Amino acid sequence: MGDYHAVSVDAKFAFVSGQMPFLHNGKLLSNKAKLDVALGTYASRLAMMNVLLQLAHCEQISEIQHIVRLDGYFTCENGELLPHMLNGASNMIKEIFDNHRHARTVFGVNSLPQNTIVELVAIVKVK
Repeated sequence: MGDYHAVSVDAKFAFVSGQMPFLHNGKLLSNKAKLDVALGTYASRLAMMNVLLQLAHCEQISEIQHIVRLDGYFTCENGELLPHMLNGASNMIKEIFDNHRHARTVFGVNSLPQNTIVELVAIVKVK
């Protein structure tokens, strides 16, 4: 959708561009549905899978050590429940990387590309 790389590697870190919650059939989970904690959690988990898939397909990376930072952007009007929604991605990180903790920030925004529910950006320590 633009002139950029999905993953940019610099020394020991990979910077993953915004990833959205695409389903296995390639369809994007859009913000047409009413966003609640269950849907937001599911959407952030799907987006995290796409972060990991982008890393797995990056030829410059031989090993993913752990997620250092995760930023989550949700299309919503009320930000009160956003931290709970981002837990979908955070819990996946804990499961995969043996309970390793990461820094994170969550934002509520008016709109996102392709009218998606969530977009994740990650910084990852790699080899």
